[in-house]
Amino acid sequence: MVTDAIEHDSVLACAQARTCTVIPVASDGRVDPEAVGQAIRPETELVSVELANGEIGTIQPIREIAEVVRAERARRLETGERRPIYLHTDASQAAGALSVNVSSLGCDLMTLSAAKIYGPKQVGLLWASDEVRLRPLVLGGGQESGVRSGTENVAGAVGFARALELADARRAESSRHLRALRDDLARRLTQAFPGAVVSGPRNPKRRLPGLLHISFPGLDARRLVIGLERRGVYVGTGSACAASRMTESHVLAAVGAPHEVAQGSLRLTLGTPTTSEDVAYAADQIIEVVRGECVRLGISLEGKGSSAASSDVSRPGAPSATKEAAHE
Repeated sequence: MVTDAIEHDSVLACAQARTCTVIPVASDGRVDPEAVGQAIRPETELVSVELANGEIGTIQPIREIAEVVRAERARRLETGERRPIYLHTDASQAAGALSVNVSSLGCDLMTLSAAKIYGPKQVGLLWASDEVRLRPLVLGGGQESGVRSGTENVAGAVGFARALELADARRAESSRHLRALRDDLARRLTQAFPGAVVSGPRNPKRRLPGLLHISFPGLDARRLVIGLERRGVYVGTGSACAASRMTESHVLAAVGAPHEVAQGSLRLTLGTPTTSEDVAYAADQIIEVVRGECVRLGISLEGKGSSAASSDVSRPGAPSATKEAAHE
C-alpha cells in the first residue's frame, strides 16, 4: 500500500497495520503525483490519497494521481503481471464542497461520511468499481452484497443518500458562500495579527472553502479554545481525533510546522447556517482572546508577519470560523 503522511488516522492506522510506504507532502500539504509513482513497487496493490485534508484544507490532485495509477496498471498488463493496483480516495471532508464524481476523479474506491454533509452520524459509504474484489471483514448473513454482514441500517442509508443529493445540488452556491466568509475571516485575523500563520496552499481555491487553519505562534491553543468557548465561539485545535488525545497534530508535523506554531493553531470551520454576522462576531472574539493571551505572555503578533516556518503561509484570502462554528 502507498499513502501519504497527512491522511486521516482511519486510513493511516489501516495502512500501517500492513506493509506500506508513507510518502511525505509539500509544506502546503500537497501530495506530488510523481512521488506517488516513485513509491509504487511491484507488490503495490493499493494507493490511498484523500481528496481534501480536513485539518488544513489542502485539496489533492486526485485526477493526476489517478493517471499515475492507470499508467502502472497498463504497464503491468502489457508485461503480463497479474497483480492489480487500485486508487482509493477518502472524500469525507470534500463532499458538499467538491465534486465526488468517481468517473471524473478516476478513482477505483471512495469513502464518504454522512456526518460531514448534515446526514445521520455514524453512517459511512464505500463505493467500489466493478473491477475491485472486496474481501469481507464481517461474515454472517451476507448483507451488503456479502461485503458486510449484519442488519442493514436502512434509515441511515436513506438519510445519507438524501443528504448527498442535497449537498450536491447546493454545492456550487454553498462553496461560493463559504469561500467568501472564509476569506473575510482570514482577512480580519491576519490584518489584526500579521504574525499569524495560515496553513495550506497560498491559492485559496486549492483549500476547502469552509475551513481555516490558523496558528498564533507562541500561544497555547487550548487556552484559546476555552476562552472562545465562554464567548460562544467553538473551534478546534486540529482534527477531532488528535484533539481528543491532546496530542500534536501529525498533519502539522508532516508539513514541517515548528512546535511553537503547531501548539498555537486553531481549526475554524464554517457551515451552511453561517452568516457574515457570525464571522464578524467570531473574528472580534478571536482577536480579543488572542490579544489577551499576548498581553499575559508579553509577546506580540501584531508586528511583522511570520515567515510561516516550514508550512506554506497564505495571508489574505485563507479559510474561516464563526459563532457557533461547526467542527469535526
